[in-house]
Amino acid sequence: MTSLRPEVLRESFGLIGISDIIDASSGLLQAAGMSVRVEVKLEEIVNKRNLIAHGDYSVKPTSVELSDYLEFFMAVGDAFSIVVAGAIDDACSLRVGR
Repeated sequence: MTSLRPEVLRESFGLIGISDIIDASSGLLQAAGMSVRVEVKLEEIVNKRNLIAHGDYSVKPTSVELSDYLEFFMAVGDAFSIVVAGAIDDACSLRVGR
């Protein structure tokens, strides 16, 4: 996987039976009290990264933004882990029930 665009993540995680990793993660984060929209934040970060990668020297994330990104990715990573673990549990329980 070479992109963190929401549509790419949806498609990739869909291959292992997760219908919408972005919505599932957003729900978990909101339930935990974080008011962040995962899709919007991912698009913001990817767009900024692309500008920097293509030579736009006017884009310079501040230390506050970098801390915000780190906190976001840690929270999203935890949410993704919970969603994936749930999908694995569901898949295993389906096999046991047969």
